[in-house]
Amino acid sequence: MNTVVNVTEPRLLNARITEDEIIAHLVDGRTISVPLIWSWRLAEATEKQRQHFEVIGDGQCIHCLI
Repeated sequence: MNTVVNVTEPRLLNARITEDEIIAHLVDGRTISVPLIWSWRLAEATEKQRQHFEVIGDGQCIHCLI
């Protein structure tokens, strides 16, 4: 018996960066988050700098412009 599985890479819908977390909302409805301290660059950035990012490609990644 064959089973067909539709495997797709997770794609980013939008993101938000708080004082403590990087929160990503995915196209498939999931939300994931990691501690801000995991990104040394963002952890040391100002609040204004943290909000200056762009989604690259078709939601494949985030590029911070700091």
